Amino acid sequence: MKKSLIILLTSVLMVSVLVGPTLVVAQKPKNRFVFQDGWGSTPPPMHYNLFVRGSLPRTELTLEPLAFYHMGNDSWVPWLAESWELSEDMLSFTVHLREDVDWSDGSHFTSKDVLCTWYVGKLVAWWQWDYIDQIEAVDDYTVIFHLKSNWALWDFHTLYTRIIGAYSVYGNWSDAAKSAMEAGDEEGLAQLSADFADFRPGPPFVGTGPFDFVSISIDALLLKKRDEWWGGIDRIHFDEFYQMNTGGVKKEPFYLAGIYDGGGADWTKSTFAEMLAKYERGENYMWKGSARHGQTLLFNLRKYPLSLLDVRRAIAYGINRTEMSMAGSPHEALSWPVIWPTGLEDESTHKYITDEELEEYFEEYEYDPTKAMEILEGLGFEKGADGIYVTPNGTRLEFDFIAPPWADWSICAASVGMQLERIGIRANVYAMEAVTCTRVPAGDFDLAFFCYTENEVVPFSTFNRFLVDWNMPGTGIGFDPVQEVPWIEEPIDVKEYTTSILGELDPAKRTETIKALAYVSNYYLPFLQLRMKPSANFYNTEADEWLPEGDPWYAWSVRDGYNAYTYLIMVGGAKPIEEPTPPGPEVEVVEVVPMWAYGAMGVMAVITVGAIAVAMRKRA
Repeated sequence: MKKSLIILLTSVLMVSVLVGPTLVVAQKPKNRFVFQDGWGSTPPPMHYNLFVRGSLPRTELTLEPLAFYHMGNDSWVPWLAESWELSEDMLSFTVHLREDVDWSDGSHFTSKDVLCTWYVGKLVAWWQWDYIDQIEAVDDYTVIFHLKSNWALWDFHTLYTRIIGAYSVYGNWSDAAKSAMEAGDEEGLAQLSADFADFRPGPPFVGTGPFDFVSISIDALLLKKRDEWWGGIDRIHFDEFYQMNTGGVKKEPFYLAGIYDGGGADWTKSTFAEMLAKYERGENYMWKGSARHGQTLLFNLRKYPLSLLDVRRAIAYGINRTEMSMAGSPHEALSWPVIWPTGLEDESTHKYITDEELEEYFEEYEYDPTKAMEILEGLGFEKGADGIYVTPNGTRLEFDFIAPPWADWSICAASVGMQLERIGIRANVYAMEAVTCTRVPAGDFDLAFFCYTENEVVPFSTFNRFLVDWNMPGTGIGFDPVQEVPWIEEPIDVKEYTTSILGELDPAKRTETIKALAYVSNYYLPFLQLRMKPSANFYNTEADEWLPEGDPWYAWSVRDGYNAYTYLIMVGGAKPIEEPTPPGPEVEVVEVVPMWAYGAMGVMAVITVGAIAVAMRKRA
């Protein structure tokens, strides 16, 4: 029996050695077209409460608005809403919803989701509630917004807002908020708001858009196309949306190379000279203009001596805005100094304020370090042994200066720090984390960088962010909202003036409001604008097909890039030049055994079978 087993095992071993793997299945990866978009900041610790800071970023392909506002041709595109109309007295508007939309969790989209989004928005202090009195669901597909007063831009600030509150996720919160508001229970509403800040719904992420959330890390965000979507999933030409994080000092060199040199991004939003050089050399990128936004220095006015207007003015005179802009980029098309720090872009400054008014009431704060130090010494400040000024009460002019980690912003922050050192002020620059948007509203800062922009119908966002949202009592920048304007008899409330920008129907009166806010920003310096930069849109023409030259979509993308490109993807306006191949592995036969061996294997197989038969008979 032992001899038979030896023959058996030897035969099996020989067959195994000779035969080996005669076929190799080559599993080729599916031909995926990934839409890449470089983004500029480290994502915060991610959670799924979309109303609270630190939640999932870049949700434009997963969550949708009631309508898109096409800024390129000044038109509305119905989306989750089919139609809407404003009442004759302009104090309400009615929205009629689509009836064929489902959330990614399988629940049906109805008026409950619209109310849910807006009433939870009330819990997190959405400013639109300054104009909205209540919202009513007439039936499953009809919603009425009742307004407190006339609202010139009601459509832009409601229809264009994404519906992020699925009732299946946030319904209990919205119902409770609505009940508290109807009962006039301000204390209960405040408690709900505090509790909601800690609410953390679990995965999966729920949206109505054509893409589902897959994953996020410090390096990248990944979305994957859904199997079904109300708009027709077949018109989406990209299987995945992949957004690389280019923020952070340590990651910057690697990812700039990956996106701009080796990554072949389909569309990228950037201001870096490398991209411009590629475009100018004709290297497969198309540049269709740039939205402009700016860099602003914020002061914490609750901290001495930044609370002193003359200290802020000394800082304004002590910063060479041209030098800082060149540090951000030596290319004049990518970085240029602000001329008039008014809270507006320079072009808008001249639109709303006459040259005569600028000359009489406004200050350019042209670079003058000597004047800056004279102002400080006029306050009784004296330089210490290290060259840093000290106040009469012994407070050193030394401040922590936080800035986002975006490459050019970090460099500009370092430039400001060095310039302030030259006039006797020390700024300890921290540009490693994207914390400005959390620490400034909380009042946890000395100096900070943040952006200002005007990519909207009328100038509003900058004033609203810095004078209202980030200027709440006891927190934020600590700026007194009641200020004097020389051509207005009574002091103005900047918060009321800011809110009224969107409610004023008379353009002439709106201009006067904006002019007054510009004066307050320029004279009292709650913030100081320093430079402008383009947010340039480059399109990869080798990888993808884009719209024809001259299409108004490009003008939209300049002003509102993220909404514009997600709209383009969802209507099938951007697509790979080569469509994906059908999914599935290809089987490749690879000969790894010579033909003569097959005969030998046949003989060994016969011997093996015989040996097994003999062994079985003997055991029986």
